[in-house]
Parts: sequence; C-alpha cells; structure tokens
Amino acid sequence: MPRAHCRIAGLYAARQGARDRSFPDLRAAFAARLPRVADVADLGCGPAVDGAQFAQAGHRVIGIDRSAGMLVYAARVLPGLVMQADLRRLPLASQSTDGIWCCAALLHLPQEQTMAALRSPRRMRLASTCGSSPTPR
Repeated sequence: MPRAHCRIAGLYAARQGARDRSFPDLRAAFAARLPRVADVADLGCGPAVDGAQFAQAGHRVIGIDRSAGMLVYAARVLPGLVMQADLRRLPLASQSTDGIWCCAALLHLPQEQTMAALRSPRRMRLASTCGSSPTPR
C-alpha cells in the first residue's frame, strides 16, 4: 500500500489542497481542548492539510505518515517535523504530545489491525484525541 500512496501523492495533495475544508466543527472542538500552544501529532497526515491549519494557529505539529511520498508534501506546509512511521508502531515517547489528530487514516489499515493502531497512542499524554466530537448544538 505505501508504494501506491507514493505514486499518487502529488495528485492527492493537489486535490486535498483545493478541497473545501472538511470537518471544521471537529477541528474546532479538538483545538478548543488544546493548550494555547500545543504539541500535536497529525497521524496519517498525508499532505498535512489539517496539520498545516493547526500549525497556522500556533501549535507545534508533527506530521506522521507511512508514505514517504505524502511526507514530501507534508514537509512543504508544516513548519515543524514530519516523520515516516506506521500507525501501529508510533515512535513517539510517552508524554510527548498534547493532542492527536487522526482524520481518515485508520481506514487504510486492515480491519483486524485497527485496534493495534488505536492502542499505540494510548501511552501518550492527551488533551484531545481523534475521537473527540463537537459539542451538540
């Protein structure tokens, strides 16, 4: 799968950059739970469209993706760090982040491996996670 993502990275990045911003309520609810300046891990960041928005808001963002091709595009928009890693085995230290953003990345894993991916970030200190949902109106 990563090779396919490397081949389509440019096309995907162009489409993501041109799309209407998805999940604004979810992003706002996530950001509201973070400290004013937070360390955020954008897991499965792809071209880091969402991570770039958090960085523009003043947060320190690390973009993590398995695809080296996607990380080429992520590095262009994230002023922080990008890292090639598998969601199931994150190389982040315990207590290393204030929030985890993971939008539409788990669907790329085989269903039987989803729980392993969800267990990996549990050891990190969290203010917010990808499972946060907006407050009902």
